[in-house]
Amino acid sequence: MNDPHTFIARMENVSKSYRSGEVQRTVFAGANLKVCAGDLIVVYGPSRCGKTTLLNLIGALDKATSGDVWIEGINLSKADPRHLADIRRKKIGCVFQYGNLISNLTALENVEVALEAVGMRGAVVRERAMNSLSRVGLTEETEQFPEQLSGVKRQRVAIARALAKDPALVLADEPTGNLDEQDSIKIAELMTRLHRDLGTTFIVATHNQTLSQMASHVYYISRGRLMGA
Repeated sequence: MNDPHTFIARMENVSKSYRSGEVQRTVFAGANLKVCAGDLIVVYGPSRCGKTTLLNLIGALDKATSGDVWIEGINLSKADPRHLADIRRKKIGCVFQYGNLISNLTALENVEVALEAVGMRGAVVRERAMNSLSRVGLTEETEQFPEQLSGVKRQRVAIARALAKDPALVLADEPTGNLDEQDSIKIAELMTRLHRDLGTTFIVATHNQTLSQMASHVYYISRGRLMGA
């Protein structure tokens, strides 16, 4: 068996179930996944198949019913809540379908607040935030508020925010799901370029074909199983 410390992330025989009254729903049954540094992994599957649950388990937002989830050698299944919160802040960057930007902060401030959350202070916060926005092509929009930005530009801010703290892993949940086809292609191309140029490790739940064509590995979720496509 490979040492889990050699992977950015790893799921080993993970099962996840939810109970609602007398009904128990099994999302995963014995799922396994290995994520190496620099991977771009795409996860497919129909609605409600468990894509978001998968990201939540790896992102330390949820715990497996059984089995183990590792991030850089840390077993999330055995970590206490304070440690899990620290892992989320420092090791995980997240991009959501709707961006989840703070409406009363500018694009620059949205990125800065993420850096401050990991303990950065002073001029380094402004410098890193500006650099991250520059990487996604938003040097002219730093002082604009989310409502002043198009949907594709809001997603660019969200990606800049996720990358600014230099996380071990970026999790993206349907990052193009709220965009039209043309803008979806732009975001997919941006993420693949950042993956290539920065060597950032991505796990993306998506239906976007552009991302799947550039992926290191493609998986499909069906009936509680995580399978290679």
